Amino acid sequence: GGTKTPYCVVSSGAFGGVAGTSASSPVVAGIFARLNGLRFAAGKPPMGFLNPLIYANPSAFQDVTTGKNGGGFRPKLGF
Repeated sequence: GGTKTPYCVVSSGAFGGVAGTSASSPVVAGIFARLNGLRFAAGKPPMGFLNPLIYANPSAFQDVTTGKNGGGFRPKLGF
């Protein structure tokens, strides 16, 4: 999902690559939607508000600490 290995998308019939939060946010939303669908099929409730779960398990995620965006913002540990 980064600039070296972007996500492949189709827009107006043409393939292209996208990266960054513009790409990763929809991917994560799709994963959580899929998990909720599997839970629903198993008769379980949806996962609900996930922020407490996410922030309670920081080791499950990778903190981006290198790189930059077009606006000149640099990543920092913990943000």
